[in-house]
Amino acid sequence: EEAPAAAPEPPPPPPAARPTTPAQPPPRSRPLVLLLGAEGARDELCALLAPRVSGRVLRTRDLAAAATTEASEEGGELRALMLEKKIVPASLLLRLLARALAAPAASVDLLVDFPRSATQLAQLEKATKPVLCAVHVQGVGGSTPSGSAALAEAVVRSMREGGRVAEVAAGR
Repeated sequence: EEAPAAAPEPPPPPPAARPTTPAQPPPRSRPLVLLLGAEGARDELCALLAPRVSGRVLRTRDLAAAATTEASEEGGELRALMLEKKIVPASLLLRLLARALAAPAASVDLLVDFPRSATQLAQLEKATKPVLCAVHVQGVGGSTPSGSAALAEAVVRSMREGGRVAEVAAGR
């Protein structure tokens, strides 16, 4: 007597459906653009530019303020610095930026208030990713007592040699 025939193999499952919305680029491939210059003009440009390029605006002061409420190592360090009324060191700001840049987000990261020197620029690029370019807003626009326009010039000088600076006149 013959054994009954084995049941045929079921067909393979259909291929997975493709997502209907485009995936965000991986963090390291998203461009990082600096917005530099006098604070008022720079912030005005940022408000206009971010929605047009699907950009995420990053400010170290906002990242630090958010981190103070966290139960993280950075949050503890920030709270201690606040109690002692000390300035947040660039090394801690770099850690906050690296964490933010690693998170999924928009197609372009726009960094507004960091770096403040050529050394900090080099540290930023080493810790995170290369900066694509800097948009340097020239002219008046409400520089703060910390001299945001003067600080920006040091960063711009170091990037200008590589052709990575776009100069923009304030108010245009």
